[in-house]
Amino acid sequence: MSANRVTIALLLVARLAWGSGVGTTGAASLKVAAGARPAALGGAFVGLADDANALFWNPAGLADIRDRQVGLMYTSYLVDTSYQLLSWAQPMPALGGGIAAAVYTLDYGSITLRDERPDGMYGPATGITAPREWYLTGGWGTPLPRFFGLDRLRAGVSLKLTFQPATIGEVMGLGATAGALLDTPVEGLRAGLVADNLGALTSGGATLPINFRFGGSYARPVTPQVKATVAADARYFLDIGFRANVGLEVVAFDLIALRGGWSSGGGDAAVTRAAVTRDSISGEGGPTLGIGVRSPAAWGQHHVRFGLDYALTTVGDLGSAHRIQLTVSL
Repeated sequence: MSANRVTIALLLVARLAWGSGVGTTGAASLKVAAGARPAALGGAFVGLADDANALFWNPAGLADIRDRQVGLMYTSYLVDTSYQLLSWAQPMPALGGGIAAAVYTLDYGSITLRDERPDGMYGPATGITAPREWYLTGGWGTPLPRFFGLDRLRAGVSLKLTFQPATIGEVMGLGATAGALLDTPVEGLRAGLVADNLGALTSGGATLPINFRFGGSYARPVTPQVKATVAADARYFLDIGFRANVGLEVVAFDLIALRGGWSSGGGDAAVTRAAVTRDSISGEGGPTLGIGVRSPAAWGQHHVRFGLDYALTTVGDLGSAHRIQLTVSL
């Protein structure tokens, strides 16, 4: 591992986002996009949120869950890191709407520890560390009662726990997310609003990366067999300011989907940028691409259906991240 890569990796583990100054929030890894489909859409998913990935983007979308779903995602990430996710969602008629839960982890791999000399160079190896961050989250989304036209509105909440390594020992964080999703009178047009990561670390007093999002999506058939959806959202992070995201998805025969998008930053690059500079977590942003395939029909009497999604996101000079996600609907 080169000296530059060691520097970035060690800074990642040190979590400079816990310090003081502009752009200093804890658990910066919460900005990493969860879900291959939303990532391929440039992170523009707040006003769409129509599958189990809603747990991470807008929990109000869980109100429309119709099948029990299990998801597995693997991400080949930056600086020899990887990101894994296991999720579960199902309708819950007794509560109204649907519920979901997930466990995910950011693995930094094996990192060689070296002391920095006064001349800025690195000395011999002093040890090896293999840090890993863990996250737990659960959420519920439900349609509102049919009063004053509120049946078009869904609401949702989620709670999350974070566990991160630090020199003082493991640091825990606790946060909440609240969201709303509206099916407008215009067919195919949805709008969403989210307050995300409302919480703080239990040690040090740093807040989580609190942000507020507003987004919309519009879906319409192009032909009887082809459907197109465009999505866009704007976000305001307390530490990095405004960001924008747009995405386009074209689904043919309910079997294959092509996706593309663009993000102005603050997503994938946020973790590394948080480590590289104390003063901003600007993120490089850039274009995103993806593809998804679904099994052509339910299998057997249990109506099992499989989905596989892939996303490529760019992170400026740091390269790219690759996500692959398997979803089983029961």
